[in-house]
Amino acid sequence: MKKISIPNYKDMEIKTIIFDFNGTIATDGIVNKDLKRKILDLSNDYNVVIITADTNNTVKKQFENTNILVEIIKNTNDKLEVSKKYVPFVVFGNGNNDIEIFNNSQLSIGVIGEEGCSAKLLLNCDIVVNNINNGIDLLLNNNRLKATLRK
Repeated sequence: MKKISIPNYKDMEIKTIIFDFNGTIATDGIVNKDLKRKILDLSNDYNVVIITADTNNTVKKQFENTNILVEIIKNTNDKLEVSKKYVPFVVFGNGNNDIEIFNNSQLSIGVIGEEGCSAKLLLNCDIVVNNINNGIDLLLNNNRLKATLRK
């Protein structure tokens, strides 16, 4: 568990990073190799979990032989229930089906990627980034979190 203190905002203890898959870290079911390397770097300090309906049926292959945990759900409404196993967590997402998880997280990061981002989700984020790499960099360099969230 990693402690992150953001002046005049909150102190967080983060155990897990949860990622939505399609639209957040994958485009058309494929994760860029440089992004995959960054996600694996995160797994040195955190448990990393991907919760997805796996629209393209590619997530398991993308993360085989890694320590990344993949949770495939049948109903997108199940994301919140599955996420409760991983409290406290940071979550990355881009869709309406991520809103409930965002509201249950220590820190929520909305990603505007190649597949866009739900406007409703943007209203429920702690932070919005214009690509997933910038979002992950916030956790790899916590001073960026402080610069964005401190009051």
